[in-house]
Amino acid sequence: MSIHLQRLRVTHTTATRRYADTDDAVDLRFFIDPHAFTTYPYKGWRAVELDSARNDRQQGQTDTYEIALTEGDIGMSVSGTTVPRGIAFENFAKVRSAVFFLKIRGDDWWVLSSYRLQGLFQELRYVPGTIDSFQVIDHGWLVMAERSSEISMSTDASEGAAWHHIIIDGPLPA
Repeated sequence: MSIHLQRLRVTHTTATRRYADTDDAVDLRFFIDPHAFTTYPYKGWRAVELDSARNDRQQGQTDTYEIALTEGDIGMSVSGTTVPRGIAFENFAKVRSAVFFLKIRGDDWWVLSSYRLQGLFQELRYVPGTIDSFQVIDHGWLVMAERSSEISMSTDASEGAAWHHIIIDGPLPA
């Protein structure tokens, strides 16, 4: 009936070559389509800065960030079953068409050697053989996208691209 993305986890590794690190801000940007079961209060484009208390994006360093998507209204109920909170999709095929980007906000060069985007998912599913019963299935953390080749990023076009499109091609269920 519906798939609910409750958390995002972004893990990236900065290349080990000289000057590959950056102190510039980096965002994860994504588009949220309206869906009747979405409890996340934002629609349209959303930008979340990938930042932690430590010194991020240093040479050879792997950084991980988690983004909660369960804020907003308490989930509604369908036939007595509480709809999971988060960003709702009709099915996993619609998750594959979701739009995600990395965006650097400065002209300092940054080279990623790899990244991984994961999502924490729950599904609201009809119980076969019943008239109007539903159940919530925990899918756990699933890999949405992964890349292991270098990406150069900068707002200075001579050093790299300011935007990187993350293609959702991970091994999600059918």
